[in-house]
Formats: sequence, C-alpha cells, structure tokens
Amino acid sequence: MLVRLQNRYVCSLAGLLALGKYPQQFFPALGITFVVYPGTAVGEPGARQERFLDNERIDGAIPDMLAPTLRILRRNMRTRSVVQGLYRADLEEYPITALREAIVNALAHRDLSAWGQGTPVQVQLFSDRLAVHNPGGLYGPVTVESLGRDGISASRNLLLLQILEDTPVRGRNVVCENRGSGVGAMLQALRAAGLPAAEFEDKIATFRVTLFNTPTQRKRDRGGDIMSLLQEHGDLSTIEIAGRLNISGGAVRKWLAVLRREGTVTPTEEKVSSKNIRYRLIRRR
Repeated sequence: MLVRLQNRYVCSLAGLLALGKYPQQFFPALGITFVVYPGTAVGEPGARQERFLDNERIDGAIPDMLAPTLRILRRNMRTRSVVQGLYRADLEEYPITALREAIVNALAHRDLSAWGQGTPVQVQLFSDRLAVHNPGGLYGPVTVESLGRDGISASRNLLLLQILEDTPVRGRNVVCENRGSGVGAMLQALRAAGLPAAEFEDKIATFRVTLFNTPTQRKRDRGGDIMSLLQEHGDLSTIEIAGRLNISGGAVRKWLAVLRREGTVTPTEEKVSSKNIRYRLIRRR
C-alpha cells in the first residue's frame, strides 16, 4: 500500500507492518519482547537469584512474528495432566488458540501513532499467569465489558486490519478475520481448557490481557483452603497462609482478593500494603 509523501509515493506503515520484510529497520520498537520470570512479579528472583528464565525479541512483519512467538511460548510452557474418562491427557499450560488471539489483537490494535511507536508489544510469562501488553487502550465504542460479546469491534488501524484480513500465513489461514470474534474465541478456548476467563485492563494509554494457568476447580479449592485456615487459626498473614498451603505469596494475594470481593474475608488493617496486614473471616450471624 502506497501513500503520498511530499512529491513521492512511499509504503504506508500498515503495508510495511503487514507485508514488509523487516519493518524494524525503520521502526525499531514495533516488534515483540518476550520475558519469562521465575516468580509472580517482575524483579522477584528465582531459586538461584535469577531475574528471568528467558528473554527474547521477535522482529519482522506481523504475519512472520506469530509463529516464532508461539514457538517460544510453547518452549517455556509447562504441561498439566488431567484424567478424561479412562485415560490421562497432557494439556498445554495455556490453549494455543487463546495465546494466538491475545498476540494478534495486541499487534493489530496497538497504537501506531508517533507516541506509541517507541513501545513494543510485551509478552510476560510468570509462574501463575501470562500477560500481554500493548500501547494504546480500547478504541471507539468497545469497552472491557463488551469484549467478546455480540461481535462488537472497532479498528484503530483499519487499513492494517484490512490487509491482515487478506494476508495468508505461509499460504494457509489469514492472520485475522476482523469480525470481532477473536476475544470470543480466546474465552471459549480458556473455558474448554478449564481455565479462568481472561482479565482485561484498559488504561487508555495501554491495554493488557492476562491469562491464568490455575484451573477453575483449583481456584475454588484454594479459596476454601484459605477459609479453613482462618477458621482454625484465626488471623493470618499472607506469608503464614502461603507457608501452610505451600503456594506462592502472589497466589495467596490473588485468592484473598477473590475472597474479599465475595465478602468472606477482611483485612485487619485499612492499608492493604501494610507489612502488618493480616486477614480474618467475616463472621456471619
């Protein structure tokens, strides 16, 4: 796709990103960074004090970045075993359909203005979740609440989406359908895998989608485990709960947030960030 620039025609940014050989020659940040962290937070060291377990940069046109990104993800993902009927099945930590849609959406809907051209799409793999960040929040009438529902879509980068809609990957399927079905496919894949729904966060300047690797049944069981501990021992801190359940502090904080929203536990301090914070059951009359 050509656009007029002063007295000559040049390739459009959309055409370069969808069909170019190496767009990063002209726009170095318009790629993907991929980091695997050993724990549940950036900067939380691993058993050997390592800050990250893998660190990659993926460049190229959008259709050419998908396969290597998914390949690196698969290399770093764990598998979990479930019993289906009489047999055991090994499942990937995250369903590939959900991963693909999260990455395609981040690349296709990111902010490509001069302000956003200095930030890559960021993929972060933690021990309990996968987060995909892109510059630029939701666009047009789309809201967090409407994502994945009724096929509602709005395209910040309409020309780019139109090109990707017609661009096959290695002679096979196109990159995206541009019909507002990607998020729905992601959520359906997560449900089929027994995983919680994705979490979406729109901060106007950035957008993040988070996938969790804890099956929904285990999520309910952990909440029950925490409630049982508080019932038996009274007020407990996050560290004490983590030690008794042999899970990470980040996982405990996630379950406590769920229980607080459900109105079953409450902190003993007003400031949840306080070092002295402890949690107790809310007694029902």
